[in-house]
Amino acid sequence: MNTNFMEIKAGFQTYLENLYGKAETTNSAGEASFNLFDYNEELKDYLFSELNIDPDSLEGSLSEILDKALVENLYGNNQNAVSNNEFITGYLFDLLKDEDFAKVIDLNGDSKLDNNEIKEFMEYISLNDKDAENISYDDIYNGVNQVRNGEYIQAQLEQGNTTQAVADNIMETLEDINTASNNQTVTQTTAGTPVSAAGGGGGTGSGSSGDDNGEEIWVSGQTSLAGKTMEELQEMKVEKEEKASEERSKLNALYNGTDATVKNKEANVERAYELYMRRLEEEKVDTAKLKEMITQIDEQESKIDAQEVKISDKEADISKKEDAYDSAVSRRENLESALSALQSASSDDPEEQAAIDAQIAAVQAELSAAKTAEKAAYDALETAKAELTTLESEKDDMETELANLNAEKEAFEATVLETIGPNIAEAMNGYNNAKKDLETYKTNAAESARARIEAAEDDVSEIEKVITDNQNRSDTVEYSPNILGKSIVQEALKYLGWNEANGKADEFLYKWHSSSAQTGWCAAFVSYVMEQVSKNPELEAMGLSVPDWYTEIENQYWQVNVHRAAEKAGAIIEADQAQLGDIVLYDYDGDGTMQHIGIVYAIENGIMYTIEGNSGNTVKVNEYDLNHPKNQNITFVSVSGK
Repeated sequence: MNTNFMEIKAGFQTYLENLYGKAETTNSAGEASFNLFDYNEELKDYLFSELNIDPDSLEGSLSEILDKALVENLYGNNQNAVSNNEFITGYLFDLLKDEDFAKVIDLNGDSKLDNNEIKEFMEYISLNDKDAENISYDDIYNGVNQVRNGEYIQAQLEQGNTTQAVADNIMETLEDINTASNNQTVTQTTAGTPVSAAGGGGGTGSGSSGDDNGEEIWVSGQTSLAGKTMEELQEMKVEKEEKASEERSKLNALYNGTDATVKNKEANVERAYELYMRRLEEEKVDTAKLKEMITQIDEQESKIDAQEVKISDKEADISKKEDAYDSAVSRRENLESALSALQSASSDDPEEQAAIDAQIAAVQAELSAAKTAEKAAYDALETAKAELTTLESEKDDMETELANLNAEKEAFEATVLETIGPNIAEAMNGYNNAKKDLETYKTNAAESARARIEAAEDDVSEIEKVITDNQNRSDTVEYSPNILGKSIVQEALKYLGWNEANGKADEFLYKWHSSSAQTGWCAAFVSYVMEQVSKNPELEAMGLSVPDWYTEIENQYWQVNVHRAAEKAGAIIEADQAQLGDIVLYDYDGDGTMQHIGIVYAIENGIMYTIEGNSGNTVKVNEYDLNHPKNQNITFVSVSGK
């Protein structure tokens, strides 16, 4: 794809001017100039503190500022400085230069980006923030994920900003991109370099947010759902279900007579029919037989339309039953795995063994219920599939009968044409073409509706799978024989969603840092969790306790101290030894200094799930592909020793 770099820059310039407004300032020569410093403190901090750009050099047009800040510095001789920041401008600029990404915001399908397309994209991804001048990294992050998931093109289609043909092509492009990257890790980048979290971690950040950027690396295909709470996932599921239901209503409207366009085209058919009959009568043709044929055809078409609605409703029913069955299977398999782990565990401590025995009994009861639920879900799904097969077979028979009726009508009309000739041909063709136009519209509109339904139902299935996986993960923790690790994870999960914006992060910041939200707090979060677990009297009775490393630090770089203490204690372990509740340390730039920290939630099939504080300024679950080269500088520290 030939992406026009100058159009990208011009579109970005237009967007920023619209976002922050224009202002005239006077430079040292007394000339009026635009100074972006007046409108974006984060940009000022980024350009001045991170890139060491002389503020005076930024006076001039916004285009000149972008040249200096984005072109010269991001793609020039200052690569090291760039790798240590996460400012959204660089990230967006990289996205717009990415050929694959450019394809999915190319609304007119001309294989290049113009100002309007960039403006639509920018406006869409900033919708989450009503106060545009405070647009955040999370706004960009979430918006971009929606673009990648196809929600953006669907919105543009509904708003009339693109055509169905272009939208279909973009959806195919997204499918190709997702397929190609299915087993790869997606990395947020600036100038092609992974964004570093240096200065984040447990210490002071260079920017105003103190964000660790712990969500820097995530598993392809899961970016929009990673870190979502169960409540958020349920809301997303309901939204997608409503979307699927809305689209299915549009599909059914094509066949139940309520679609406005169908009504108009049916009126055209009726007018053409009346003209056709009038012309036949003028030519002294007996119309009784033809009218009877047309009536039989219309009745058969009505039966087929009614059958289409039944099939559509049954397909919706099957989609829900498939999700229910898949969830039931996954839950049963997870409980079997949990039971196996518990049955192979043992402890010399009587209280700990008693706890394990109680968990075994609980899982066995859960498993019995899960098997019953799975059988019921399977039977319901198979019954629905059989009913759909019957409906489709009945429809096939109806369509065969319709084809016979149409063939009989066409033969009769051919006889009429032989007798009368061209005098009747125009009216005959007018009627038949009106019928064909109606059927073509219904066929094409139904195909588009089904594609949208499938996309929405796929989203529902994906969300349902994540909900089930989350529930399974929670069950795995609940029934883990690793009592200490379980306690750590369950404590950490209590704080999902706590962030700087809602003020709850202060609980961690002011407990384990000096006083300021300007600092990173990933380590403060882990410290807080460890402290709470250390107060659990039940663990103490079992002789279980967390390492006291979390008490060794007052304000900064807790993860650095943990790394040193763990090395000294011989607690560094390999990835295949890591368990829930263990500590994970991140060395983003490979310099041997840890920059971020989290808690291991689970490791499943090479994918690690963690609970991290200050990840996008919030406590959230992240996921990492441990087989990807970008994740080789991860260190695991054993906490539970199990």
